[in-house]
Amino acid sequence: MPKKEIARIMSGFQEFREKYYTTNDSLYRKFATGWQGPKSLIIGCCDSRVDPAIIASAGPGDLFVVRNVANLVPPYERDSGHHGVSAAIEYAVLNLKVEHVIVLGHRQCGGIRALVFPEETAPNGFVQQWVKMAEPAKLRALNAQGSGDRDQLCRRCELESIKISIENLRTFPFVADAVKAGRLSLLGLYFDIEKGELLELNEPSGEFSIMKPDSSRTNADWDERYSQSGFFFGTEPNDFLVENAGLFKKNMRVLCLADGEGRNSVFIAKQGCQVTAVDFSSVAIEKMKAFAKKNGVQVEGICADLNDFDLGTKKWDAVVSIWCHLPSVIRKKLHQRVVQSLKPSGIYLLESYTPNQIGKATGGPKDPDMLLDEAKVKEELAPLKTVKLIETEREVHEGARHNGLSSVIQLVAQKLI
Repeated sequence: MPKKEIARIMSGFQEFREKYYTTNDSLYRKFATGWQGPKSLIIGCCDSRVDPAIIASAGPGDLFVVRNVANLVPPYERDSGHHGVSAAIEYAVLNLKVEHVIVLGHRQCGGIRALVFPEETAPNGFVQQWVKMAEPAKLRALNAQGSGDRDQLCRRCELESIKISIENLRTFPFVADAVKAGRLSLLGLYFDIEKGELLELNEPSGEFSIMKPDSSRTNADWDERYSQSGFFFGTEPNDFLVENAGLFKKNMRVLCLADGEGRNSVFIAKQGCQVTAVDFSSVAIEKMKAFAKKNGVQVEGICADLNDFDLGTKKWDAVVSIWCHLPSVIRKKLHQRVVQSLKPSGIYLLESYTPNQIGKATGGPKDPDMLLDEAKVKEELAPLKTVKLIETEREVHEGARHNGLSSVIQLVAQKLI
């Protein structure tokens, strides 16, 4: 008879087969061909309490993960040593072509405690040798607050070590090249076990703040988000938009709502359209303009609040709304203005998360008031003729925040007069 722990693992495997393998046979048939397509690499800690996949509510194939003591990233080195973490980074960036590398630190990290108080671990052991690479984090923590409160010193060092790992990531030439080209973003996160909070590093300021749901973000919050290196939602256009690229004819005037750093507006401009894109963040608008220039197209970027932005009357051949989640009181008025702004035969293309998305942790706001379903769409856009309207579940891989199986609603509608 197997030992109790082995029996528990085997029981867990049976649950896995029933939950994932049996019910998602098509996905595993695809995996069996050798394919995998994660969009994010997470560098996490070995700590049993901090499983990246569980924290992210990720499904099979969603994440590429490497874990080590204290979630450290070594600097780039070319020698004959054993570089397991570096090998994972190389494979993720060059082979899998992930769009995000995330360093996930946490509270009560034993590895960082070993760095701060080496007398608590084996002298000259593997742990001490490994964590030495984060010595600059220890020095920063000591300089910032001194050695008084041991617990707070460890916490400060945990945060500083994430910054060191981000800095070390930039020493890898292929990482630096991908970031510069806009193909890769770097993100530092900190899981506070004691409070159940996830903190996000703002690189320009060097400060950590609680990661907020999109529903409560101000324009300053969005500016902070978009000030991170790389592209927060990637550079590839939305899949539903690409599927309907044939709708966008040369010289059409197209308005993109809440388009962030411009991945969708640039794609539409490449179809030969005259594109205007609106977003709440001035930082996003500047990145959008630079991204358009790099791609050899023009996009007019406007920083504005959609609550009171004037869309005009019979002005647009098409309006595009991808993941533009707003409180219903604002969204309903916006949809009235969208109908008014479309020319006769104008198209409205929309993709949004539905209330079924709540609990999936693969993207979107958690406030059901900001989510759409078929009934809401038909009510709010009644003057338009529905060309396509479906609620479905699909894999969404658009940055670290939109990543995994998602419940969405997709709409193509037309103004007849």
